[in-house]
Amino acid sequence: MKTKTVSIEGAEYTIRRWTVAERIEFLKMAEEARDLSAREVYEKQLEIIAKNTGIAKEDLMKMDGVVVDLLLKEIIEFNTPPLDVSGASQKRSTEAR
Repeated sequence: MKTKTVSIEGAEYTIRRWTVAERIEFLKMAEEARDLSAREVYEKQLEIIAKNTGIAKEDLMKMDGVVVDLLLKEIIEFNTPPLDVSGASQKRSTEAR
């Protein structure tokens, strides 16, 4: 599994690439977040961080909030594919035929 080490405020964290099942689970959580309170959404985010990094949720609760937010940002950026421009060009190519 591909991993990436990120440094946030002097500490290093290892984040890992999601499997397809984990990406689907993340998307499902994002959809469900619309019906949750802000606290519930933050708890879901902590679950994502804990699952990805191996840091216990209880330990995350003791960490600096900004560090945890930056860690979530790094995880999402690492696991979000870049904009697929090849798909758009394939569509144009198919339409041209």
